[in-house]
Amino acid sequence: MALSIGRDDVARWASQAAGEVKLIQHAIRDKGPKYFARPLILGAVMVWASYHFVYAPPKEQMRDVADKLQAVQATVQYASDYEDLRDRLSILRSKLPRTNDPEGWLLSEIRESLRQEAILPNGFSTPRLQSGPGYRLVSITINMSAGYAQLANWIARIERSRSLMHIAELHLAKATKPIGMNQVDVTVTTIVPAGEAPMGASAAGGASQ
Repeated sequence: MALSIGRDDVARWASQAAGEVKLIQHAIRDKGPKYFARPLILGAVMVWASYHFVYAPPKEQMRDVADKLQAVQATVQYASDYEDLRDRLSILRSKLPRTNDPEGWLLSEIRESLRQEAILPNGFSTPRLQSGPGYRLVSITINMSAGYAQLANWIARIERSRSLMHIAELHLAKATKPIGMNQVDVTVTTIVPAGEAPMGASAAGGASQ
């Protein structure tokens, strides 16, 4: 049921309030301010005590709880981010080649991928090593003659390899003969955990320029 307030109600309340004010004024005039000093002081003390001992402590506790809750939420978010990054890192590490001869492994993978696309390489560079914190990069440059379709298919095969290999550099020049062929220099790179066995010289000795 809706509450309706009319002008008469407002006027009545205003009249009552004015009457209360006049009553207080008459009382102060008759009794004097000192008569009401003690009740006013007691009232002020009660208000102060109520605020500091009743209202303030729960308010402070609520603020402390809100701060702790915010800290917990931030911790949960950081933990979630950490778990996500750890899972992603674990997936990436599972794709890294596990071999005692990373150079030979990379050279073998490249040769097999070229064979799958019927590309005959002109030569391979000596494998190159670049060390970083916790990992090592192994790179080999291949010189080949290939058509555009062959080259595109081979690059796609390298990039979708189950082990982490990617094309680091590619230089292409149109070959004069035969028609439709290109002279290409491609650098393929893989990453190896730093804890793997030291690189051997077997692949380097078998590579030809």
